Amino acid sequence: RGWSAHGSDDPTRRPQDGGTTVTTQQPHHAPGVLDLAWLTWPGHPRPTLARPGQRRGTSVREWYVLPRTSDARLFVPVGFAGADRMLVRHGGGRLARTARAALQAGIRTGWLARTPLPRVRIAPTRLPEPTTLQDARSMEELAASVLGHPVVTGVLLGPPRLNRKPVVEVFHPDGDVAAFAKVAVNELTTELVRSEQTNLERLAAAGLTGLRIPKVLHAGHLAEHRVLMLDVLHSSQDEARQ
Repeated sequence: RGWSAHGSDDPTRRPQDGGTTVTTQQPHHAPGVLDLAWLTWPGHPRPTLARPGQRRGTSVREWYVLPRTSDARLFVPVGFAGADRMLVRHGGGRLARTARAALQAGIRTGWLARTPLPRVRIAPTRLPEPTTLQDARSMEELAASVLGHPVVTGVLLGPPRLNRKPVVEVFHPDGDVAAFAKVAVNELTTELVRSEQTNLERLAAAGLTGLRIPKVLHAGHLAEHRVLMLDVLHSSQDEARQ
């Protein structure tokens, strides 16, 4: 069973051979899709699930929830053509590759906005711009302050497990990827994020040659969540396109 949109951790009952019914329990306090979205906008009102065709103001942010709200793996920003990069994956069967290509085309051309795909919506509170990094109320505000320019954000999610944490993909307004940020959600992921920061800083200080290491752009907190923001290691193909 996928996670519900409201974060229910009710047990799933399924029949076994011989008609016996056993109960399987999801991880305790497994967050739902709205909880996961709120982790990256903690200083603003709780997100909602938007209805297809629902009008939105200019300040409202929306993300497609892919592949579905009960098994969210991607929050893809609506109306941002550069977000098609979030669907770049290698491998998979022919059907999966075809589906990804169709979704990417839909994001680039804008026709995906006319489909009934589920969306998460956040209406940011109109407050003065944060004056320090500690005042940031969302990953969008934090990343914009760190990078020094406006940004667009999407969220990558792994499968439900203890070390699952949102990875925020930060885009330049022109569509290029500017950074990635990991957001800790519990004690385990907080320790993992802290350890990654320590290891990356040690490697950077070691002066190793022939090894490309992501640069730590920012390490701190968003509300009570530990955040580690890293720059992007472009592949040789990326550099050739630039």
